[in-house]
Amino acid sequence: MSLYGLTRHHVTLGPKRTTVTLDKTLSILLSLQLGHTPGTPQAKNAVRLWLQARIDQSGDYCRGLISHWLQEKVIFALVSRELDGRYVDWLCSTPATFTATVAPPRDTPAAVAEVVKPALANIPKNR
Repeated sequence: MSLYGLTRHHVTLGPKRTTVTLDKTLSILLSLQLGHTPGTPQAKNAVRLWLQARIDQSGDYCRGLISHWLQEKVIFALVSRELDGRYVDWLCSTPATFTATVAPPRDTPAAVAEVVKPALANIPKNR
């Protein structure tokens, strides 16, 4: 089994079937985290089901760049919460990065609202 390249997974976006690609290393790491031996049909199915669950949880079946979005979800599922927290802190403390980012920190809607309020307060209102 090659350790480099991309893996393809068939998922659905609402009623539409599509293929997403995931870096093979990320796919291997995710299959290990899910408790499966990489390269087996069970591992591939487990990764596909995990990816599909992320799509279904978002409810956004018109999302573009789905492979890139899912890759980010996999990365943050693999990194520690401490590193994820440091990333969110860095993202929110860097105004140019924060305003250029459309995805809020994961799984913390209340905290996101608290972070966004001060940032939005500094934006001039055009009325």
